Amino acid sequence: ADYGTPIILSLVIVMAALLQWHAEQQAEDQMAALQKMQAVSKVPCVRSDSKGQRLDLELDPTLLVPGDVVFLAAGDRIPADVRILHCTDGMEVDNSALTGESMPEPRHTKTEAATCSPTEARNLAFFGTTVLKGNATCIVHATADNTFLGKIAQGIKSSRVKSTLEYQIEHFIHIIAVVAIVVGALSLAANLMSPVKR
Repeated sequence: ADYGTPIILSLVIVMAALLQWHAEQQAEDQMAALQKMQAVSKVPCVRSDSKGQRLDLELDPTLLVPGDVVFLAAGDRIPADVRILHCTDGMEVDNSALTGESMPEPRHTKTEAATCSPTEARNLAFFGTTVLKGNATCIVHATADNTFLGKIAQGIKSSRVKSTLEYQIEHFIHIIAVVAIVVGALSLAANLMSPVKR
């Protein structure tokens, strides 16, 4: 009997399944890494109530909304995308989670030129990054999925584009499955209709 063809087909099916599993595992790992960037401690913040009165609060980072004023110190994980209103001289942040740059980046309150990209703007700080040095008073301008990292996470969550190889393997598997079903059905029918007992 020829065992070569079934073995090759089995290997192709197993390899396709492993390839898909590996891609999904990578996406899940990336999502888990992004979720770990969420600040865990409560954030001191100020917001106004419905009567315009100032409320001094300590909020869970997930409860922040655009317009909240937050206070950050060295060692704090930045809980949302923020614009810096005031900061101490020499304030620095670690943007390696966002840009891959290992060098600390200075921050200030000066408004950047309109042509400056958000990641290059020194008056912004981003969710998931860390204050390395100094203190700052900031206003929240984006939270959750609207943050810079949140948009990256959404891109990871959205359906991954399959490669040409994956499409070809899937197509090949479908053809083989149809051929196997047809051959099996014909073989069964031939055996049932055959006058010779098998």
